[in-house]
Order: sequence, then structure tokens, then C-alpha cells
Amino acid sequence: MPSLKGEWRYDAVAKQVVVELTQTQDGAAYRLPLEIAVAGATGQARIERIELAERSGRFTLAAETEPASVTVDPNTWVLLSAVEFVKRSAGRP
Repeated sequence: MPSLKGEWRYDAVAKQVVVELTQTQDGAAYRLPLEIAVAGATGQARIERIELAERSGRFTLAAETEPASVTVDPNTWVLLSAVEFVKRSAGRP
């Protein structure tokens, strides 16, 4: 069963959310169609669809302003054994 670990950060210059995900389960990587919810300051979220077909991947999503939150699989469509997903703290490359 797939397990994910990842983080996100906002690139204000590029006006993008950068999402990095890694499959952490033992064995081969799964091909995972995933939804990412990007919520603005008002709490209104838009859904972006990505596909993680390798052990790890980096995805960029357009965003005019820094999101209030970014959530992996917000509607729980994918059966995952664990998800650890956090905002990258300021100052880290």
C-alpha cells in the first residue's frame, strides 16, 4: 500500500506552489493519480490533479498569492497507508 511523505513551499517570484512528494513504502513505486487542494486566504480551495509515477516527484502549481494551505488527496480518493505533508519552513532551500 502506498505511503507518502512530502512538503510544499510558495515561490513568490515565480508565483507558484512547489510540491515535493516521495513514496516511502517498501517495494516498487506505485503510479498514483493524486489531487492537490490549494486553499487561498478565504479558505476557498481549488483542486489540481497530478500523477506521481516514480518514487519521488516535484510539481509546480500556479498561485498568484501564498496559499493558506495545501493538502494532498483532500477527498481521500487514493488508499494510502500514511501521508506526512508539511509546509517547508522559511529559510530552507
